[in-house]
Amino acid sequence: MVQSKPWIGVITLGFMGLALVAGGVAGWLGHRIGQSALSKVRQPVLSPAATNTNDNPEPFRLLTEDAVIQQVEVLMGTSQVTPTAPTAVRPDPNIRLPLMAVQEGGVYLALEQVEAIGNQAVLVLRLQNERAVAVQLQRQFLVRDDQGNILEAEIEGLPVQLAPGNQATAIRVKLPVGLRKVRVGLTEAGQTIPFIEMRDIALEQAQPTPTPQVSPSPAPVDPIN
Repeated sequence: MVQSKPWIGVITLGFMGLALVAGGVAGWLGHRIGQSALSKVRQPVLSPAATNTNDNPEPFRLLTEDAVIQQVEVLMGTSQVTPTAPTAVRPDPNIRLPLMAVQEGGVYLALEQVEAIGNQAVLVLRLQNERAVAVQLQRQFLVRDDQGNILEAEIEGLPVQLAPGNQATAIRVKLPVGLRKVRVGLTEAGQTIPFIEMRDIALEQAQPTPTPQVSPSPAPVDPIN
Protein backbone atom coordinates (compact mmCIF):
# COMPACT_ATOMS: atom_id res chain seq x y z
CA MET A 1 0.00 0.00 0.00
CA VAL A 2 1.40 3.36 -1.08
CA GLN A 3 1.39 5.99 1.61
CA SER A 4 1.02 9.64 0.66
CA LYS A 5 3.62 12.02 1.92
CA PRO A 6 2.17 14.86 4.02
CA TRP A 7 4.62 17.49 2.68
CA ILE A 8 3.22 17.10 -0.86
CA GLY A 9 -0.19 18.30 0.34
CA VAL A 10 1.40 21.24 2.10
CA ILE A 11 3.22 22.28 -1.10
CA THR A 12 0.01 21.93 -3.14
CA LEU A 13 -1.92 24.12 -0.72
CA GLY A 14 0.90 26.66 -0.81
CA PHE A 15 0.80 26.87 -4.61
CA MET A 16 -2.99 27.27 -4.54
CA GLY A 17 -2.69 30.09 -2.03
CA LEU A 18 -0.06 31.83 -4.15
CA ALA A 19 -2.31 31.49 -7.24
CA LEU A 20 -5.23 33.05 -5.37
CA VAL A 21 -3.08 35.92 -4.12
CA ALA A 22 -1.61 36.52 -7.59
CA GLY A 23 -5.09 36.50 -9.15
CA GLY A 24 -6.36 39.00 -6.60
CA VAL A 25 -3.38 41.32 -7.12
CA ALA A 26 -3.78 41.12 -10.93
CA GLY A 27 -7.49 41.90 -10.72
CA TRP A 28 -6.86 44.86 -8.40
CA LEU A 29 -4.14 46.24 -10.73
CA GLY A 30 -6.39 45.81 -13.79
CA HIS A 31 -9.21 47.66 -12.03
CA ARG A 32 -6.92 50.57 -11.10
CA ILE A 33 -5.44 50.78 -14.60
CA GLY A 34 -8.93 50.79 -16.16
CA GLN A 35 -10.12 53.53 -13.80
CA SER A 36 -7.05 55.63 -14.63
CA ALA A 37 -7.56 55.21 -18.39
CA LEU A 38 -11.26 56.09 -18.26
CA SER A 39 -11.01 58.86 -15.68
CA LYS A 40 -11.71 61.58 -18.30
CA VAL A 41 -14.43 59.71 -20.16
CA ARG A 42 -17.98 60.81 -19.39
CA GLN A 43 -21.30 59.37 -20.40
CA PRO A 44 -22.78 61.35 -23.33
CA VAL A 45 -25.72 63.62 -22.61
CA LEU A 46 -28.74 62.24 -24.44
CA SER A 47 -31.18 65.01 -23.58
CA PRO A 48 -32.16 67.02 -26.71
CA ALA A 49 -32.65 70.13 -24.59
CA ALA A 50 -29.04 69.93 -23.38
CA THR A 51 -27.45 69.20 -26.74
CA ASN A 52 -29.35 71.61 -28.98
CA THR A 53 -28.40 75.13 -27.90
CA ASN A 54 -28.88 76.69 -31.33
CA ASP A 55 -32.17 78.46 -31.87
CA ASN A 56 -31.93 77.77 -35.56
CA PRO A 57 -30.46 74.24 -35.91
CA GLU A 58 -28.98 73.26 -39.25
CA PRO A 59 -30.78 70.29 -40.80
CA PHE A 60 -28.83 67.21 -41.76
CA ARG A 61 -28.47 66.96 -45.51
CA LEU A 62 -26.99 64.22 -47.65
CA LEU A 63 -24.42 65.48 -50.13
CA THR A 64 -24.57 64.51 -53.76
CA GLU A 65 -21.51 63.12 -55.50
CA ASP A 66 -20.98 66.41 -57.38
CA ALA A 67 -21.18 68.40 -54.14
CA VAL A 68 -18.63 66.12 -52.44
CA ILE A 69 -16.20 66.42 -55.38
CA GLN A 70 -16.67 70.20 -55.45
CA GLN A 71 -15.94 70.62 -51.74
CA VAL A 72 -12.88 68.33 -51.96
CA GLU A 73 -11.54 70.46 -54.83
CA VAL A 74 -12.09 73.61 -52.76
CA LEU A 75 -10.16 72.14 -49.80
CA MET A 76 -7.34 70.98 -52.08
CA GLY A 77 -7.15 74.39 -53.77
CA THR A 78 -7.65 72.96 -57.26
CA SER A 79 -11.04 74.54 -57.90
CA GLN A 80 -11.22 77.61 -60.16
CA VAL A 81 -13.69 80.47 -59.98
CA THR A 82 -15.98 80.36 -62.98
CA PRO A 83 -18.84 82.68 -63.89
CA THR A 84 -22.31 81.30 -63.69
CA ALA A 85 -23.54 79.89 -66.97
CA PRO A 86 -26.33 81.90 -68.64
CA THR A 87 -29.73 80.34 -68.36
CA ALA A 88 -32.00 79.74 -71.33
CA VAL A 89 -35.11 80.63 -69.35
CA ARG A 90 -36.58 84.01 -70.25
CA PRO A 91 -36.03 86.27 -67.24
CA ASP A 92 -38.86 88.00 -65.46
CA PRO A 93 -38.84 91.67 -66.53
CA ASN A 94 -39.68 92.65 -62.95
CA ILE A 95 -36.49 91.01 -61.61
CA ARG A 96 -33.24 92.92 -61.97
CA LEU A 97 -30.43 90.71 -63.28
CA PRO A 98 -27.07 90.96 -61.49
CA LEU A 99 -24.27 92.96 -63.08
CA MET A 100 -21.80 90.15 -62.31
CA ALA A 101 -22.07 86.74 -60.65
CA VAL A 102 -19.76 83.87 -59.70
CA GLN A 103 -20.48 80.49 -58.13
CA GLU A 104 -17.95 78.18 -56.51
CA GLY A 105 -17.80 75.67 -53.67
CA GLY A 106 -21.55 75.79 -53.07
CA VAL A 107 -21.57 79.59 -52.65
CA TYR A 108 -23.20 82.05 -55.08
CA LEU A 109 -21.99 85.69 -55.11
CA ALA A 110 -23.72 88.35 -57.22
CA LEU A 111 -23.17 92.08 -57.76
CA GLU A 112 -26.58 93.72 -57.86
CA GLN A 113 -25.68 97.39 -58.17
CA VAL A 114 -22.86 99.95 -58.14
CA GLU A 115 -23.91 103.38 -56.97
CA ALA A 116 -22.32 106.59 -55.78
CA ILE A 117 -23.28 108.27 -52.53
CA GLY A 118 -21.36 111.46 -51.86
CA ASN A 119 -17.64 110.66 -52.17
CA GLN A 120 -18.12 106.91 -51.84
CA ALA A 121 -18.78 104.09 -54.30
CA VAL A 122 -21.22 101.52 -52.91
CA LEU A 123 -21.38 97.90 -54.06
CA VAL A 124 -24.66 96.10 -53.39
CA LEU A 125 -24.02 92.34 -53.20
CA ARG A 126 -26.05 89.18 -52.67
CA LEU A 127 -24.74 85.91 -51.17
CA GLN A 128 -26.41 82.50 -51.27
CA ASN A 129 -25.23 79.34 -49.49
CA GLU A 130 -25.99 75.97 -51.12
CA ARG A 131 -23.58 74.02 -48.92
CA ALA A 132 -24.65 71.45 -46.33
CA VAL A 133 -22.91 73.48 -43.61
CA ALA A 134 -22.96 77.14 -42.61
CA VAL A 135 -20.53 79.57 -44.28
CA GLN A 136 -18.61 81.90 -42.00
CA LEU A 137 -18.60 85.47 -43.30
CA GLN A 138 -17.36 88.08 -40.82
CA ARG A 139 -13.64 87.25 -40.91
CA GLN A 140 -13.60 85.51 -44.30
CA PHE A 141 -15.13 88.32 -46.42
CA LEU A 142 -12.29 90.14 -48.24
CA VAL A 143 -12.29 93.29 -50.38
CA ARG A 144 -9.13 93.96 -52.43
CA ASP A 145 -7.97 96.46 -55.02
CA ASP A 146 -6.91 95.43 -58.52
CA GLN A 147 -3.37 94.79 -57.20
CA GLY A 148 -4.60 92.32 -54.56
CA ASN A 149 -4.12 94.60 -51.55
CA ILE A 150 -6.74 94.17 -48.82
CA LEU A 151 -8.91 97.27 -48.39
CA GLU A 152 -10.44 98.53 -45.17
CA ALA A 153 -13.96 98.82 -46.55
CA GLU A 154 -17.07 99.81 -44.65
CA ILE A 155 -19.44 96.83 -44.88
CA GLU A 156 -23.10 96.84 -43.90
CA GLY A 157 -25.62 93.99 -43.79
CA LEU A 158 -23.05 91.16 -43.58
CA PRO A 159 -24.19 88.42 -41.16
CA VAL A 160 -21.80 86.46 -38.97
CA GLN A 161 -22.58 83.27 -40.87
CA LEU A 162 -24.96 82.06 -43.56
CA ALA A 163 -26.96 78.91 -42.85
CA PRO A 164 -27.46 76.23 -45.56
CA GLY A 165 -30.06 77.19 -48.17
CA ASN A 166 -30.19 80.82 -47.04
CA GLN A 167 -29.16 84.02 -48.77
CA ALA A 168 -28.02 87.42 -47.59
CA THR A 169 -29.19 90.32 -49.73
CA ALA A 170 -28.28 93.99 -49.80
CA ILE A 171 -24.74 93.60 -48.48
CA ARG A 172 -23.37 97.10 -48.96
CA VAL A 173 -19.62 97.66 -49.40
CA LYS A 174 -18.61 101.33 -49.22
CA LEU A 175 -15.33 102.36 -50.90
CA PRO A 176 -13.63 105.60 -51.90
CA VAL A 177 -14.48 106.72 -55.43
CA GLY A 178 -10.79 107.11 -56.36
CA LEU A 179 -10.35 103.35 -56.80
CA ARG A 180 -10.40 102.04 -60.38
CA LYS A 181 -11.26 98.35 -59.90
CA VAL A 182 -11.83 96.11 -56.89
CA ARG A 183 -12.41 92.43 -56.19
CA VAL A 184 -14.60 90.78 -53.56
CA GLY A 185 -14.24 87.21 -52.29
CA LEU A 186 -14.57 84.68 -49.50
CA THR A 187 -11.90 82.51 -47.89
CA GLU A 188 -12.16 79.30 -45.90
CA ALA A 189 -11.44 79.53 -42.17
CA GLY A 190 -7.69 79.82 -41.60
CA GLN A 191 -6.93 80.44 -45.30
CA THR A 192 -5.78 83.63 -47.06
CA ILE A 193 -6.55 82.75 -50.69
CA PRO A 194 -10.24 83.19 -51.61
CA PHE A 195 -12.03 80.09 -52.82
CA ILE A 196 -14.55 82.34 -54.59
CA GLU A 197 -13.77 85.82 -55.89
CA MET A 198 -15.44 88.35 -58.15
CA ARG A 199 -12.78 90.37 -59.96
CA ASP A 200 -12.60 93.47 -62.16
CA ILE A 201 -15.48 95.31 -60.54
CA ALA A 202 -15.16 98.71 -62.22
CA LEU A 203 -15.91 101.78 -60.11
CA GLU A 204 -15.71 104.32 -62.94
CA GLN A 205 -19.48 104.23 -63.28
CA ALA A 206 -19.90 105.23 -59.64
CA GLN A 207 -19.11 108.90 -59.83
CA PRO A 208 -19.74 111.24 -56.93
CA THR A 209 -22.92 113.23 -57.12
CA PRO A 210 -21.99 116.79 -58.13
CA THR A 211 -22.89 119.46 -55.65
CA PRO A 212 -25.19 121.99 -57.26
CA GLN A 213 -23.61 125.41 -57.59
CA VAL A 214 -25.74 128.23 -56.27
CA SER A 215 -25.22 131.36 -58.35
CA PRO A 216 -24.97 134.51 -56.29
CA SER A 217 -27.94 136.76 -56.48
CA PRO A 218 -27.32 140.06 -58.29
CA ALA A 219 -26.61 143.08 -56.18
CA PRO A 220 -29.52 145.42 -55.81
CA VAL A 221 -29.40 148.41 -58.13
CA ASP A 222 -30.11 151.81 -56.67
CA PRO A 223 -32.95 153.52 -58.48
CA ILE A 224 -31.99 156.58 -60.45
CA ASN A 225 -33.45 159.70 -58.99
